Amino acid sequence: MTNEEFSRIVDRYVAGQATEEEKRLIDAFFETLERKQADPNPAVSEMLWEGIQASIVEAPLPERKSGVGRTFAIVACSLLVMSVLGYFGYHEYVLQNQVLITKTAAYGEKVTITLTDGTKVFLNSGSSISFPKVFDESIREVSLKGEAFFEVTRNEHQPFIVKTGDLVTRVLGTSFNIQAFNNDDISVTVATGRVQVTQRPDSEDTGTTEGQTVLLDPLQQVSYQNHQFTLSYIDLAKTLAWKNNTLRFDETPMSSVGAILGRWYDVKIDFNNKDILNCRINGKFKEQRLDEVLRSIRYMYNIEYEIVKPNKIILYGKGCKK
Repeated sequence: MTNEEFSRIVDRYVAGQATEEEKRLIDAFFETLERKQADPNPAVSEMLWEGIQASIVEAPLPERKSGVGRTFAIVACSLLVMSVLGYFGYHEYVLQNQVLITKTAAYGEKVTITLTDGTKVFLNSGSSISFPKVFDESIREVSLKGEAFFEVTRNEHQPFIVKTGDLVTRVLGTSFNIQAFNNDDISVTVATGRVQVTQRPDSEDTGTTEGQTVLLDPLQQVSYQNHQFTLSYIDLAKTLAWKNNTLRFDETPMSSVGAILGRWYDVKIDFNNKDILNCRINGKFKEQRLDEVLRSIRYMYNIEYEIVKPNKIILYGKGCKK
C-alpha cells in the first residue's frame, strides 16, 4: 500500500465513511505502533490514544459540511498520524542503534567485513566482532574478542572506538591491529596514523577513577599485561603475517604455538609432557597444511605428534628445560 492510498483511507476514517475492513486496518496500524515502542511509556501511550480518540469523535462531519471544515479535520488527523509516526520513527531509530550484529571467524577460517561507514575489518581465526546495526551520529563503537586488523575510514567528527577487555582503542582514521584472545594479555599495533589506547576507569588497576592512556605512532606496539602498558617498536611484517595467511613463530612458547595451531586448523592439541611447553619455536609457514607444520616442528625440536582423532592431536617427547 502506498502513502497516498493510506492517506485516502485515513480521510474516509476521519469522515466516518470507512468500511469495516478499513477501520480494522487503521486500528491495527495504531496497535502495531503501540507494540513498537522501544521503551513503553504508559503516560505517552495514554496521551497518544486520547489524541486519536479526540480526532475520531470530533472529526466526522456531515457529508455536505463546508470544505474548509472537512479539510481542517483531515489536516488535524494527518498531523496526528505524522506526529505518531515521527515519535515511533525516532524510537525505531534508537532501537536500531541498540541492535548489535556479531560476526565471527570460526576456528580454521578468516573473515573480512566491511562496516556501514566503509571501515574494513579482517578477523583472524577464533575471533568475533560486535557492532550496532546503525552507528551513532557522534561515535562508531565496536567490541572485539580475539584478533583483528582494522582499516578505518577517516571521520574527524565520528571517532572509531574498539573495546577489548580493559582497553578502549580510539582512532579517527587509521589502520591497526589488536590481539585480545586473552583479556589479561592484549596488544595494539599501529600500521598507519595515530592510535589512542586507554585503560578503562573501572578496570582492576589501582582503584583510580581515570585509566592510563598511551598514544601510538606507526610501527609502535603497546602490550597490556598485569594492568600495565609496555610500549615498543616492532617489525610490522611479523605482527601482520597472519593477515597474509602466514604462521610466523619467533621464539614463541610451545604453549602459545599450540593455541595458535588450534585456532588456525580447528583442532585440539594436548601435551603428554609439560616440559614441551617450555620449548620456544621459530619458523615461518605460509598456507601450509597442519601435518607439514608438525613435521617441521618434529624435525627441529624432536617433538613427536600423534593424530588420535581428525581434530585432536597429542604432542609428546622429552621437551625442553627452562
